[in-house]
Amino acid sequence: MRPVLRTSIALAIAGALVASGCGEKEEPTGTLATEPPATGPPTAGPSEGFEIRGHFRGRLTQRGVKPFRVDVRIRSLRSAARNPVRYSGLGCAGRWGYLGKDGAAFRFRERITSGRTRQAGTGSRKCKGLGTVTLRPRGPDRLGYTFRGGGVSSRGTLVRVGAGS
Repeated sequence: MRPVLRTSIALAIAGALVASGCGEKEEPTGTLATEPPATGPPTAGPSEGFEIRGHFRGRLTQRGVKPFRVDVRIRSLRSAARNPVRYSGLGCAGRWGYLGKDGAAFRFRERITSGRTRQAGTGSRKCKGLGTVTLRPRGPDRLGYTFRGGGVSSRGTLVRVGAGS
């Protein structure tokens, strides 16, 4: 095969890969078109009537950041203003708005409203603003936690602090 033809083919393949979106993409900051519509209070099903309202704390991990703690009070499935969340170690705080259930999982839209975090060598930067939190019951008072948004993901376990908190 001639060198000019080989170079042309290689350039065409590279162009196709770039056009197809290879590599990391930025998460959208608005509500996703694929988000299920918000539903009412949880009903019996795969989560067997798990009461999602309550006070939960946990330890989370995220790539490039030391493990940190979360403290959330879920008081309402209608008003995000009644569901404050704080991330100690990151110094961020915000609210969770209920999106609905997906099988056994409870989904919330997280909006960070305040805080700055320190990163080694970079000073401080503003906390991420928007993402989706998915909570999966792991027993009567435990939840598996997953966050995705703004190119960031974190995981961990939350434990109910006390009844009626």
